[in-house]
Parts: sequence; C-alpha cells; structure tokens
Amino acid sequence: MAPNTSLKRAREIKCQAQTFACTPLSSTVRCHQGNILPTFGVFAAIFDDDGRILCVRLNYGSRGWTTPGGRVEPGESPFDALAREVVEETGLEVEPGELLGVYGKPQDDDVVLSVRAQITGRRAWQPNDEIAEFGYFALDELPEPMSVAARARITDALEGRSSVLRVVDVSTSRPQRLRGDNP
Repeated sequence: MAPNTSLKRAREIKCQAQTFACTPLSSTVRCHQGNILPTFGVFAAIFDDDGRILCVRLNYGSRGWTTPGGRVEPGESPFDALAREVVEETGLEVEPGELLGVYGKPQDDDVVLSVRAQITGRRAWQPNDEIAEFGYFALDELPEPMSVAARARITDALEGRSSVLRVVDVSTSRPQRLRGDNP
C-alpha cells in the first residue's frame, strides 16, 4: 500500500470509530478526515403578500415557534433539504432562492442557513408529531415561545437583511452579528 493510501485508510478508520462512538449520544454527528463536524441545517424564509413570515410550531421539545426547516441529511444538498423539510412541515412546495444568512451556535456544534423561498405549489397537510400548526406573522406579532436563534433568523429576514453571519450564544440570550447588515 502506498504511504498516501495508508494514511487515507487510517483516517477513514479513525473517522468511523469516532462516528460510531458518538452515535449513541447524537445521531447528527458527522465526521471528515477524523474530525467531528457540526450539524448542518437549513431554514426557509417564506413571506405572504403582506410581508409576514411563515412560522411553524413544533410538536416536541420546547413546542416553540421557528421557520420551516431542519437538518441537511448526508449526501443531500441544502436546497433539496429545504424543499423536503418545508413540504414535510407545511405541505408547501417551494423553490429556494437568496441566501439570507448563516447562523452558528458553537456551544451546540450547530450551523444553519436561512434561505428565502418562493411557494410553487401546495399539498395536503395536517398537524402531525413534528408540527402542530403554522401561520404568517409580522415582526410585532411573533408568537411565543421562540428560541434566540429562531428569533434572530426571523428578525433578520423580516427586516430585509441578507449576507448576515451570526454567532448565537444561548447563554446570553443575544445573537451577535459578525458580518452583514444589508437591508
């Protein structure tokens, strides 16, 4: 075996071992060249004709409100994940558009994208184990409860910002904008 091949195989084995060791703790841990990577998600910013944003209420955990979206599965593009998550959570078929922002929560090893999306169709939908309800909301009527991270994404979208890069520190309950403030 050539030296580069041996090193590559050793990294693959290390990665498999780390992934296996972490699996009972979190099924979202992924590995690349022996390094544990953050989870990666994508959320939609969908607006109605009155400029209100679509929010969904979770039927698990905090039962809080957020925008439709979720985890990008291995081998899936962020745009495919966005379309899949939105139709699962709302019955709405969408076309992903402009990237509005990138949001990181280092304490949770979590990175998510916020992407504007346009409705292209509708499917039958009813409340389920994941989503209790959904509706459109203006900035001054956002529902509660809502996480700091979700509120940061939603506020940025409703205020017309794009190219936003934020780190959300849930311990301070305040998102920190690192870059971008393009209304």
